[in-house]
Amino acid sequence: MVLIQSTGVVPPMAVIITGYIVNFLLAVALAGLAFGVKVAAIHDNGWRPLALAAIATILISVSSLAAILLSGM
Repeated sequence: MVLIQSTGVVPPMAVIITGYIVNFLLAVALAGLAFGVKVAAIHDNGWRPLALAAIATILISVSSLAAILLSGM
């Protein structure tokens, strides 16, 4: 986060909003742990669902960054 913010490419408001999103996702992850998400069940499904989640996250991040840059924020 510091590296991205120090480049000046992303506007300060986008960094603030991203911080809120990160905090929300961290809270959701901790809630998932508290509600008993079974890590073994995730492991049993193999690497493909995790790869799909990683690819989706990267695509969403890149498209969001492109939208921000194209909008001139």
